[in-house]
Amino acid sequence: MNSIAITTECTADLPGKLLEQYKIDIIYMDIETDSGIFRDTTEIDSGNITEYMAGGKRKAQSIVPSATDYGSFFRSHLEDYDEIIHICIGSSVSAAMGNARVGREKLGNESLKVHLIDSGHLSTGVGLLVLEAARLRDEGLGSKDIVKKVTAGIPYICTSFLAYNADYLYYNNKVSEKVMKICRLFRLHPVLAVKEGRLVLKRLYFGNYEKAAEKYIASTLKDNKRIHKGRAFITYVGCGHELLESVNEKISRYVKFDEVWEKVASATIAANCGPLTFGILFQKTGGTAAVDRKNDML
Repeated sequence: MNSIAITTECTADLPGKLLEQYKIDIIYMDIETDSGIFRDTTEIDSGNITEYMAGGKRKAQSIVPSATDYGSFFRSHLEDYDEIIHICIGSSVSAAMGNARVGREKLGNESLKVHLIDSGHLSTGVGLLVLEAARLRDEGLGSKDIVKKVTAGIPYICTSFLAYNADYLYYNNKVSEKVMKICRLFRLHPVLAVKEGRLVLKRLYFGNYEKAAEKYIASTLKDNKRIHKGRAFITYVGCGHELLESVNEKISRYVKFDEVWEKVASATIAANCGPLTFGILFQKTGGTAAVDRKNDML
């Protein structure tokens, strides 16, 4: 049986414990600031980046690995594995997938051993697919079946975030200046969600942030009969313990997940959404048969 490496970018926002448990390897992005270029996660984190930008410095540009970087990353893994399944951050929000394709081509004949999946998601939405790929591998499935099942599961991943305001989204061209100014004027809290592979502005909540958080949680989890109860993530930037406790408690009112993991987002994600941002990420039922089994968790 072929040995298969499961890989992704650091922006998949998976806890180190799960990366180790499922033997998942990551390639890192960089963040360019006025002070230099830093490796996401290992040299700069979400706290660093939001503090930096709050000081009035807006330049915090994410740099995806180059095609050469991807080629070297894949080549090094093929020294230890027969094949690689790499699950990329969505191509509509990042150039990573394009660079990964070119990097794979640099491998010549060995390029056939590298299988790329465009997740169509970001942050732990990607991470959920990565965990599913690793689980299927550990069950003994081959690369062809894993790619097929993971790809079929993409539409069932729910990726969304509630941001405190639209400032950081505007700084990184995710919303227009008009939207940003309206949010400031009327104290609106934007919700962004992935829809058909694209990050879209889903809705705006008015007024008190805590009330907006309650509405976001209720709206996200209200259709709980269609939610897979295995594993969910609260992925966040700049949220304190009290807020996270409140979010956990409110989630439990709607869905009793077997596991709820809290994960600080990568610096790349933080630079795009700012502090007091959190998302609830999970899978709806109706994905692969393996995922839908009652006792299986993503």
